[in-house]
Amino acid sequence: MAIGPFATSSTSTLAVDLGTLRYTVRTTRELRRCLSHMTCGRRKGNTLYVLLELTSELAVYKVHSTDMLTHVATLSTLKASPTPSGMAAAEILIPKPNRSFPTGYIYTSNREDPHPEGDTIAIFSLEKGEERPELVTEVRTGLRHLRGMVFGGDDDRWLIVGGVGSRATSLEGGGIKIYERVEGGKGLRQGC
Repeated sequence: MAIGPFATSSTSTLAVDLGTLRYTVRTTRELRRCLSHMTCGRRKGNTLYVLLELTSELAVYKVHSTDMLTHVATLSTLKASPTPSGMAAAEILIPKPNRSFPTGYIYTSNREDPHPEGDTIAIFSLEKGEERPELVTEVRTGLRHLRGMVFGGDDDRWLIVGGVGSRATSLEGGGIKIYERVEGGKGLRQGC
């Protein structure tokens, strides 16, 4: 079964990074080696989330006690379909639930969106379970070529995002923005 740049069978996953590196992945150890080149995976409990850069998708895998992986789902990181040409996913963050934000969420960035309001941050809820993320919010940032994101502050209340502004004709849209997590983490409000 084809999954973006991944092809799976009942025993393995073939991962291709930008068409240059190929790995056959059967266990989490092999996947860790693969991800060390792709820098796109995060694990929560017995679930592994892999951000698929070239297709702007989030792949979900169950990690078994035998260290084997089972593909569970692949979800778009965009509310609109199809993915505009040239867009790519960039970053995945999964802050730990805490007293201020008890529900788990996954935050992913999408860059090179042709929309006039800039690139997006997609927010997936884990309310239905770790293996069943649901895209609940998409936040337009006004930034271009959104590359980096980091949480900070008390209880990871603040999300700092950076864009480098890489449109072919200008560097417009670069900079840094700070967002406050609202609605228990389901939404973002531009801060400072």
